[in-house]
Amino acid sequence: MKKTVLVSTALSILVAVGLSSCSSTPSASLKSDVDSVSYAIGVTNGASIKQMIDGAKKESNIELNVNDLLAGFMAAAKGDSTKISMQDAYTVIQTYLMKVDQKMKEENLAASQKFLSEKEKEEGVKKTESGLLYKVVTEGNGIKPKHNSNIKVHYKGTKIDGTEFDSSYSRNEPAEFPLGQTIPGWIEGIQLMNVGSKYIFYVPAELAYGEIGHGIIKPNEALVFEVELLDILPDDK
Repeated sequence: MKKTVLVSTALSILVAVGLSSCSSTPSASLKSDVDSVSYAIGVTNGASIKQMIDGAKKESNIELNVNDLLAGFMAAAKGDSTKISMQDAYTVIQTYLMKVDQKMKEENLAASQKFLSEKEKEEGVKKTESGLLYKVVTEGNGIKPKHNSNIKVHYKGTKIDGTEFDSSYSRNEPAEFPLGQTIPGWIEGIQLMNVGSKYIFYVPAELAYGEIGHGIIKPNEALVFEVELLDILPDDK
């Protein structure tokens, strides 16, 4: 996936940026069907190209030297000799992506650890043996769920910078699911709650999505969950 993003981004930058760096900008003649369809393809892909460039920088933190990109592209396109062989090129790309990925993991881990360390010092925040942090907002008087319980909850999940990535509140509908099918931080934390309680959980990455991540949640990101335990449902629910 990341290799595809990198290659696609390179081509996108070639089209969107590279041509503008040439001494003259090519003009469209549109004298034949081939000319017209070529131009039409450029027009229809313009918006997606821009999104791809912006997304690669934001999501994958990919940096490219446009001049070197153009040099490599033109040499290969013309059939000239290249400074890096085709076989070595894939190795260079993969090595770079691994470095970017490792750097991101290290930075996310450091930021998460700093965040959790600061939260642990706040009044009312407790820590379990596993490293899960939680704060009681409201203590209910109902029963506590078990690992295999089906639960009904209202919740909001955010990153440590406050970015919301999921919320039953936003959907205006509580969520129902088996507790045992959630992340380890939830499995442990929800079992601390009585029905009617509202807690805030500060979940270390190793109790969330770890070094792999999930969707917009990147590797080694700690997460924050605000959870209301509304009910424990029958097993056949």
